[in-house]
Order: sequence, then structure tokens, then C-alpha cells
Amino acid sequence: MTSLQPLRTIIRTHLPALRSSPCLLVTSSPPLDTKSPNKTTNDFVQSNTQLIAHNIRSIPVTIDAAFPTSRKVHEALTLVQRAGVKDGLVLGIGSGPAMDLAKALSAKLHTGSDDENKLILAPATLGGMYAASSPQTLLLDTGEEMLLPQWSKGKASIAYDAKYFSCAPLYTFDKGLSMAHVAAALLTILLDVARTIHVANEQMKSVAKSCVTVLKAAATKDESFSHEAQQHLMEAILQLSILQSTAQETIPQTLTNALLPTYFPQNHVFTYLGCMLPGLCETLESNGIVEEISKSILDETANADLTSWAVSISKEAGIPSMASLAFGTPDLKTLLDKVDAYSTLRRGNEGVYLISEVLERSLNR
Repeated sequence: MTSLQPLRTIIRTHLPALRSSPCLLVTSSPPLDTKSPNKTTNDFVQSNTQLIAHNIRSIPVTIDAAFPTSRKVHEALTLVQRAGVKDGLVLGIGSGPAMDLAKALSAKLHTGSDDENKLILAPATLGGMYAASSPQTLLLDTGEEMLLPQWSKGKASIAYDAKYFSCAPLYTFDKGLSMAHVAAALLTILLDVARTIHVANEQMKSVAKSCVTVLKAAATKDESFSHEAQQHLMEAILQLSILQSTAQETIPQTLTNALLPTYFPQNHVFTYLGCMLPGLCETLESNGIVEEISKSILDETANADLTSWAVSISKEAGIPSMASLAFGTPDLKTLLDKVDAYSTLRRGNEGVYLISEVLERSLNR
């Protein structure tokens, strides 16, 4: 990943090469409602798409779903083949689904390539930034109704333009995504990364501090902190992506990939990950894991233990419980069977006991 630059800068830098061959332009589908809260993202996509259209030849692909599918990837590749493009640049602009689709297409087109100039990602949301920087690419398996991640070894240039960046509100107690949800989600992943690699370094503590700062601001309803909160989360996302590149899939990610499409389909990935924070903290704390990270979090609070802090901050910052998010009323056994099926597909059964414990504790809160 390169340093964050405006997309226009990256385009101008590589203009001769871009003009020599058509590129594949992957964008988020704009909202039908012009008053949509996603209008800033829409403006970002349209502005940069127009810029690109005037300078280089492009093959447009849009996505309006929460996740790309293998069929969507195949359809886009068919367009590329019809255009006679064999090794063109892939440009992703917009939210998380566009980033995942662009990454999946680049992996198919540039097998074995490590050239970051082959893939340019311009996220316009925090979810987009997370997807762009993540070592995983999420694809929805419509048959199994699961998210099957692909680990990406390729590099990408990531563009960032604050003018067009669309951010969720700092907190919300209604349906919808908030920055508090994002902070809780990142912290949940971080805690389990610390468990899997058995270390808590300064980078981890920095991510934890950023997330805790945002959660505290959300808990006190400090709306004046929104801009700073966005910067904290951006930094946390980028740092966490580096940490995850050396770690295996975490328990929260396993539960999300296995259960979100079927049982929590109306919820953002960040919201679902964030609702596991108290349950994960209780599980890890009861097993004496991640003590160093716990200390760095508790230094900023008046709570005696990590679980009490997680329960309190989740309630005050508007993080919903897992039970309140469920579509229908699935029982624990049904959910665990789905997780087992996912693990079988992924050929990984590590930490089965901890997974079931985190799920049960999260559902009971």
C-alpha cells in the first residue's frame, strides 16, 4: 500500500500508461434518493468518474449490493474480455463493496503480479477504507449464504480525498451505522488479533487508544469531536490492516462471515462486529488473554475490569446487542451449525470452543 494521495494525483502520475489501454472502472451504484446520506459518496464517485472519462478509456462496472458475488466477478471479467483487455488497470471508487469487487477482479486479471500500479482504490467511506486496506476480499457465496474471504497478496495504491469522504454520525441509537460502531468493531478485531499472535505491541496499543477515544466521545455525545473521530478511525483502520496481514482470521470475523448474510442481513459488517465487544471481552478476560491490551484500555477508564468497561461503553455509545440485530429468533445450536459449516468450507476448525463461547456470551447480553 502506498501513502494516501488524492485520486487525481495518482491518475496524473500514471496518465500515459492509463491512456495506452482501457481500465476497468468499478464504482458504487449511486443512491436513487438525492437526499440520501450517501450523497457525498455519490458526488465523490461522479466527480472522479467524470475526470477519468475525460482522460482515459474505461470499462464501467457498478455494484449496488452489500457484497460482490462470484457471478458479479464473472460478469465483469466477461466485459473485460469482450473489450480485448488482458492486463489493464483496475480502478475502484466508492464504498466497501466496490473495493472488494475491484480487488477480486484485479486478483483474476493480474495473477502473480505485485505491481501496485495495477490496482488503484479510492474509498469514500470508512467501510471502503477498511475494505481497501484489508488483506481480505469478501465475496458472498449465494448458495451457502456465507461470506467467503479471499486473502489478497497483491498491492494497491489507495487514494484518499477528504473533500468527498462520507462519514457516519459519531453515535446513533437508531438503525444505521455510526462511528462508534466502527470503533467497537475495530477494537473487537484488535483484541482477537492480540490473542492469535500472543503479543501486544505499541502499534496495537495505538489502535486500541484510537478506538477507545472515539467510543468515549460517542458515550458523552460530543458531536464536536466528529472530525477528530474520523481521523482516529482512519489511522486505526490502516494500522489494523498491517497487523492483520500477519494474523489468521479472527473469531469475530469468522462469526461475521458465517452468520451475517443469513441471520443478520440488514446490518452493516461494522455494526455486527461491534456488538460482539462485550462477549469477546468476557471470553478473553475469563481465559486470562490480552492482559496488556486490557491494561492500556483500562488506564483510560474507571472500571475495574475489561468486561465491565465493554458493557458500559457499548450501552452508552449506542452499540446494539447481538440479540436485537437478529433476523428472526435463531437458537444457539442453529447458529453454531452454520459456523461449523463455514469452518468446513474454510478447512479450519481452530478455536471452536472459543468461537462458541464468544457467540453464546454475545447473544446473552
